[in-house]
Amino acid sequence: MPLRLARAVFGFARDCLRDGVLIFWSFFAMAFPIVVAVRALDEWFNFTAHVGELLAPLMSVVGLPGDAGVIWATAIFVNVYSGMILTAELWDSLALTSAQATVLAVMMLLAHSLPVEVRIASMAGVRAPVTLISRIGGAIILGAALSLIYEYGNWLQEPAALLLNAAPSAEEFSWRVWAVEQAYNWALIFAVLTLLLMLIRIMKITHAERLVFWLFAPFLRLMGIGKRATTLTVTGMTLGLSYGGPLLIAEAKSGHVGGRDILCAFMLLGLCHSVIEDTPALVLIGGHISGVLVARVVFAVCVMAVFSRVINATSEKTLNRYFLAN
Repeated sequence: MPLRLARAVFGFARDCLRDGVLIFWSFFAMAFPIVVAVRALDEWFNFTAHVGELLAPLMSVVGLPGDAGVIWATAIFVNVYSGMILTAELWDSLALTSAQATVLAVMMLLAHSLPVEVRIASMAGVRAPVTLISRIGGAIILGAALSLIYEYGNWLQEPAALLLNAAPSAEEFSWRVWAVEQAYNWALIFAVLTLLLMLIRIMKITHAERLVFWLFAPFLRLMGIGKRATTLTVTGMTLGLSYGGPLLIAEAKSGHVGGRDILCAFMLLGLCHSVIEDTPALVLIGGHISGVLVARVVFAVCVMAVFSRVINATSEKTLNRYFLAN
């Protein structure tokens, strides 16, 4: 009996590891060249800073100083953490209120890591322009709305508190250090992916996935997301698109999830994902919970309640032509 159990456990782990390697490799081959390209463009042409200068006039619309454009551009093309580091570096010159820090944090949460995450959505079946418009447009709309709400309510007008240790040295941006950080990040993604595959298999064996659907069903039904997209949606909302990306692509390509559900799921995830990881992280640069969590979730639910009904009333021809990638 112990030998039979050991063989079953070994076979289970082997199958999960094999699937993890296959799914991870397809994701790595897609995402890593994009990551290197963005890093090289920044190193050689100061690409992010130039985009930030273009975004500076837009910052006044959301009540932020012009320098915040460089921070948002950094988050858009690299990731949230790079935006946070740059925020710490520019902290004294920015002189943000708590309301402004929250608006900046929310905008980074809605639109970050777009070169990689837009590609993830595209591989899952959602056209790139749809993802770009929803995430950048959503960031601007929610940022402007929060800025007005905080201003007219006279809320969070005190100076923001930075809980992050500041300015990185030039050495921290060397290719060598970058390569080490990338190796760590990719290893972590692979480990998380493999553990997720194990968890999902265990949930299917024990039928625990039924409990997950039961808990999330009312919330997902409100946003027009069907039962088959539950795993995909819950994974993205809790872990995010970077860690959950390989699994999301595999789930979308499995054929078990319809095009409308994939579109609605990724639209929701673009507006509200990685709740567990990103929410507490953005508090470190002065983001208030009213924006980085409450407003983000409420905004996503409201947008999806409307969007899902529009999509459900859209013909297959229009859906395939304008929303879904081949």
